Order: sequence, then C-alpha cells, then structure tokens
Amino acid sequence: MTARLTPEIVRHLAACAEAGALGLAALQPEAARAASARGQDLGTRRVDRNVETVDLTLDLPGRALAARLYRPPAPAGVLPALVWYHGGGFVLCDLDSADQICSDLAVRTDALVVSIGYRLAPEHPWPAAHQDAVDSVDWLVRHAGDLSLDAGRIAVAGDSAGATLAAAAAVASASRELGLVAQVLFYPVVSASMDSASYWHFAAGFGLERDEMEWFLGHYGVLGGAGAVGFDRVLATPDASMPPMFLVSCECDVLRDEGEGYAALAADAGVEVVAARYLGMPHGFVQMTAVTPQADAALDAASRFLRDVFARGR
Repeated sequence: MTARLTPEIVRHLAACAEAGALGLAALQPEAARAASARGQDLGTRRVDRNVETVDLTLDLPGRALAARLYRPPAPAGVLPALVWYHGGGFVLCDLDSADQICSDLAVRTDALVVSIGYRLAPEHPWPAAHQDAVDSVDWLVRHAGDLSLDAGRIAVAGDSAGATLAAAAAVASASRELGLVAQVLFYPVVSASMDSASYWHFAAGFGLERDEMEWFLGHYGVLGGAGAVGFDRVLATPDASMPPMFLVSCECDVLRDEGEGYAALAADAGVEVVAARYLGMPHGFVQMTAVTPQADAALDAASRFLRDVFARGR
C-alpha cells in the first residue's frame, strides 16, 4: 500500500509553500530560519496553559546557554523534570519556537520542562549541539535544589534533531551516572548515511525533503568526509544502559526507517521501548496541533509514558 499524507496535511503543506516556508535547502541559514518560523506559525495551535516560565542561563565550560523553565500550575513542590531539545536540523529554531510544545508538555505531564537553547550550526558545527545536550543535563542535576527539581526523576525529549540530542544525552547519562529515567524521541535523525528506503520513498513532496537533510547535515558538519557517516557522529549504537525509550515515527518521513531501526536496536539490546508510527503523517507533525488531531494524540501518548516512568522513579 502506498503511503499518503492525510488531506489536512496536504492542505497545510500547500499553505506553507504559499507562505514561502518550504524549500529551505535553497536558502542561506538566516533566511531559512525566518521561513521555518512562518511555517510553524501556520501549524501550531496557540493556547494559554497558565504555565509559569522562567528564563535561565546555563553556565557551561567555555560558554553560556539560554534555557527556559516551565512550571505547571499544579502540583507545587519538588517535581520531576523533562529536558526538551527543539528540532530544526541543528540549524533552525530556538526557545521561542518550542514555547508552545513545552508549555503543553508541562501541563500534560505535571512536570517541570526545561527547554535548552543549544548552539546552532553553521556557526557552531558538530559536536557543539551534542556537547550542549549532554552538559545541560549535568548542569540541571547540579542545580536541582535551586530549581525545585527532582534529580532522580529527569527525562530527556525532543523532536527531529532535538530528538537526536535527547538520545545522545541518554547515552551519555549512563557513563556520567546521572540516571535519567526516560527518553522521548519524536522522529530523530539517527545517521548521516541517508541510505534507507524511506529516504527514497519520501525524497520530495512530503514536507521534509532529502535535499534539505543534505543541507542540514552539511551545515552541522556530519555529511561527507572521513568517519562522518553512520552512528559514530550522529548517534551511538544503543545499549542496555540507556533509559526506557518512547519513539514516535511518521509514515511519510525520510527519517522513518532510521528512527524505527534505532528503536529496534535498543529493544534488542534490552532497553524498554515503546514505538508508535503515525499513519499519513509527515516529519514535524507533533508541532501541527492546529492542523491534525494526531499531533495531540502523539503528545498524549508520550505524556502518559512520561507520567508512568516518573511515578516509578529511578
């Protein structure tokens, strides 16, 4: 059966094309960032969640990162935390672009959400974002008392490139003995090889296109060159030390096969894995809450998973 986008997604992508929010590979990074923001404005439902937000500065070795903390309206006291890394191919987006989804997740999970403003390429190529992802978790553990955050119940999550960074932080947490309790990965970038069947089936006309992935990975510095492809730079092969995983994939996404393959490898290694493919959906759909009910369905499913692991604790 041939995979097809749902009608509401087709209409949304047409609106994005009319607004100049597609075809990013033809643009310079700053222009692409502006175009991406226009597309997100068309797709995300804006709702006031009555969530308290506090802007933070993470002082890390040799640099400072902006971050934003979201505290749900209830309950009070020391809460579990979800560390969120926004998507954007390591090049696009920022704390503001992730604002609505972080607010939503704080309410859905009754947890603190901390959104990380990691460094972007091409200004900061590989491994800058990966280092920021790992070091930001360290910082939060050290400052847990100041933030009323339970250091024994921290999970990581993200979408697209942000899911990659969440997975990298999950891998690193074991060696640093940080004891993360979960990782939630919405359609991660797993490899720079770009050789899966889904890369060819959905190369053009489904939102995220193959030439855009070449553009993203090239700007981040993991496309081409000695040792630049496969698991060694983008993500390590999963092993049993990783925390439980919730992975969302999209039927009509160039990244579908590598994400599902990553979840299968993790399960084979003994990691607790819940994986769900959303039919008729393109890359990026969880941000399309104004477009498709499947966005809310995926966020609800991920939030139930997180509430469960937070209740279990470390």
